[in-house]
Amino acid sequence: MSATPAAPVDPGLAALAGGLLSHIDDREVQCTVDGCHETWTWSAAEQIAAYGQAPPKRECARCASTTATEVRCSVEGCKRTWSWSRDAQIKHRSWAKRRGDDRRGKKRRRRADGPPRRKCELCQAKLAKLSERPSVCKVHGCTRPVMIDRDAQLRAWASTGSTDLDREAPLAKQMCEVCREFCRTHDDRAVLCGRPGCERSWTYKRGAQLQAFLAGRFEDPIRLCETCESETRKAAHGTSTPANVEVMPCIVPGCAGVWHHRAGQKVSACQDGELPVDRMCDEHRTERDASPRMSSQPEPESAEVEGQTAPPPEAPEPTDEGPKTDREIVPSSDPIS
Repeated sequence: MSATPAAPVDPGLAALAGGLLSHIDDREVQCTVDGCHETWTWSAAEQIAAYGQAPPKRECARCASTTATEVRCSVEGCKRTWSWSRDAQIKHRSWAKRRGDDRRGKKRRRRADGPPRRKCELCQAKLAKLSERPSVCKVHGCTRPVMIDRDAQLRAWASTGSTDLDREAPLAKQMCEVCREFCRTHDDRAVLCGRPGCERSWTYKRGAQLQAFLAGRFEDPIRLCETCESETRKAAHGTSTPANVEVMPCIVPGCAGVWHHRAGQKVSACQDGELPVDRMCDEHRTERDASPRMSSQPEPESAEVEGQTAPPPEAPEPTDEGPKTDREIVPSSDPIS
């Protein structure tokens, strides 16, 4: 509804206004929109032209300029909108003002005069069709059940952009209460390096702590710090570091030896007080009659002698058994295991 234009002023009344009615001033009149507490200005000239009649019904400037607007759906992942009508906006402003007046003097924060959080029509219809569904904890190794609530299912459905209310979106992954509480009460922490005599530490990530907790391991694992691991790799492999290989300290107490763990390699479970052979260095493996990871055959003589460089080896003569190349001397399996 647009504002009513001001009535034209009779020239004769203008002279009268300068005399007998000069005491009349502009007047603020209540907006006619239900719920609006703002006013509009009734000028002195308009009052004189009204001949003492009641002020006309007119909207304030804010209500007159208010139009319907589109507001983003409150569901995360939904790109649709809902229409906020003109009357709803005016009533919302009135409600927000009354709410602010009631809370005046209190410490609670006053709500901003903006659109309310609301779902679009499709999301409201989809939510009415949903119910809680059982699932499994998203943490690898945890089999505890978890219930996926309707809001989480609605967010997963809305993120697909589908308008089909019968479509079932993949269940959102959630933690069970046990895993969530563990992550809430545990942070990354520093653990002393596993090499004897080293006072540095390595970072025990919260996710790794959770995995150990689920596996029933409550003692800190033995691991080298970054400096010791780098030095050990350089000593074993020179300047090139094998991919997906982690240097691990020997599990035997007081041993400075190491062994190498490749990504995906399976090792025996380690209970408190046990010393699995596959977590030992080659020296302690040999003492327990286990085959070492490195080749037991003698290594070729070093090409470098103190201060001298040996000439390149001559090509071996072919025999009936085939050429004795380095592939025959060094086993085909990677020595790092």
